[in-house]
Amino acid sequence: MLWRRKGGGFTAFSELIKNFEKLRDYMRDFLIYGYKTRSDYSKKSARTYDNERRRIESYLGEYVKWEYGKGGKRVFLSVDAAKIPRNPLYRAYQSKSFTDNDILLHFFLLDLLEDSGPVTAGQAADGILRRYGELFDAQTVRGKLREYAGAGLLTAEKQGRTVVYRKSGIFFSSLFPDLEDARDFLSFFSECAPFSVVGSYLGDRAGLENTRMLFKHHFLVHTLEDTVLLPLTEAITQRRRVEITNVSGKSGARTVATGLPTAILVSVQTGRRYLVLYGDKRRRFHSFRLDYLESVKMLEPCDNAERLRREGEAVLRSTWGASLSHRRRTERFSMTLEIDEEREPYILGRLEREGRGGKIEKLAPNRFRFSAQVTDSGELLGWVKTFTGRILSVECENRAVAARFYRDMSRMAELYGEEERADGAVF
Repeated sequence: MLWRRKGGGFTAFSELIKNFEKLRDYMRDFLIYGYKTRSDYSKKSARTYDNERRRIESYLGEYVKWEYGKGGKRVFLSVDAAKIPRNPLYRAYQSKSFTDNDILLHFFLLDLLEDSGPVTAGQAADGILRRYGELFDAQTVRGKLREYAGAGLLTAEKQGRTVVYRKSGIFFSSLFPDLEDARDFLSFFSECAPFSVVGSYLGDRAGLENTRMLFKHHFLVHTLEDTVLLPLTEAITQRRRVEITNVSGKSGARTVATGLPTAILVSVQTGRRYLVLYGDKRRRFHSFRLDYLESVKMLEPCDNAERLRREGEAVLRSTWGASLSHRRRTERFSMTLEIDEEREPYILGRLEREGRGGKIEKLAPNRFRFSAQVTDSGELLGWVKTFTGRILSVECENRAVAARFYRDMSRMAELYGEEERADGAVF
């Protein structure tokens, strides 16, 4: 429980929230799009801004910093991801509010089902009254039973016209009989895998702490995207169309699109995750950043899902970045590099790991050529420039792209000075 000033005194302020999607929206606004000042926040009242900022500060207090600028006090998140053993954003999942009835029904139902057979909602309500002396409406009990069945705590099965419930046969002890053996697995899973908050929960349940692993590249905000990633992966598996609401990171404008999701992409450079969607309106493939998706709604199955999935795979084979071109024609791009095979094997490893299906040829001792067929060769330039100092030449069927590379390198040479080399390479 927190306290906020009101008038001459203080009033209680709860950090719990009923709807996680509402909290996720505020955290996206504050942490992903960039913290706004109080005067910049236009969604609702200034009091709402104060309440939500205070709530998030209660979860992430030690990581929340602020500075004063022209617009006033601007708050932001400051985390050295390489030094923390656990993603602090998991605390948001522990923020759901609950009522007295929620608590009573939780323990009554699980205790009742511990030593009884399968029960209907009416039988469960009667059993709670007999055993614990508490009267609950059968509809209220049915709603809680359905909720727990959806969460996997209970199993539901039809017997004639009625639905009966029993406790799930999956227990933590059966999943991990030896907690010490599970320590490294849960420490890794809770920080790196999709839906990693599950690993965090299991680690908490076992009383385990991550004392062995730190991560150089730790994409903390992925956990805020998992609530939209889950229905998207389900739609891909079930070959169903979806309706998505996308929020522009620049203007804040909302757009709604429908179509068939075919893949989820993850950038090896930025960690950003993207949805590949075959849009109904333009009948072509589009990409959407997961952290810009506000909501996902499942629609009906798609009759030609398998054909569209194969077409999507063909598009991705000739795509370098997240921008999906509708052009069929590809362009050949190649660069020749000088790499010391003995001292710099990690550079060759980078080409293999980040080359996205490109071909690597050894031309001579310490000299290699990387080549790829892509629909938009201009997307490679950002990655290509990370090899500056080793590039001997760049060639591209799209002459404008090659010219842009050499022009950029010449401008850099003018700024920093050009180093002459005997083999003719200057980049």
